[in-house]
Amino acid sequence: MNDGDCTSQVLWSHLRHELRTPLNAIIGYSEMLLEDADDAGLADYAADLKQVLAAGRQLLAVVNNLLDPQKLASDDVAFNLESLITNLDYQARAPLNGVIGYSEILLENAAEQEQEEIIPDLEKIHAAGKLFLARLNNIIDFSNFDAGLKSPPWEPRISRL
Repeated sequence: MNDGDCTSQVLWSHLRHELRTPLNAIIGYSEMLLEDADDAGLADYAADLKQVLAAGRQLLAVVNNLLDPQKLASDDVAFNLESLITNLDYQARAPLNGVIGYSEILLENAAEQEQEEIIPDLEKIHAAGKLFLARLNNIIDFSNFDAGLKSPPWEPRISRL
């Protein structure tokens, strides 16, 4: 394995970890809250939490599939960064919108119904969804800089007269 291959594997491993971390929070907190909602007979919360959990699991499957270390290391796969980023963005947007949207609805309902005990955990789910979105956007921006589609913010722009 040459230095370039090793560096690439480290980069993809880090990227995968950075995306999976907020997903693990989304899945873990939604499972915990779902169990609590079922125990307390809060059917409305349980239905929305099931949506959050399903969307979180879908996101995890997307990340695991697209950033599978064995696929990325395989010589059989013609690796194309632009295609990978496009697929990640395309496949992640709908379930990510579900996580963020349902967590916002759950937070509003919990506040209206004075369910203060679940608000901190719902906020953690919402924050994890926003963190995943921010990381996804950073990956897209980085790939655009790398492809020359955008100028990085640290480079001065030269205007022509």
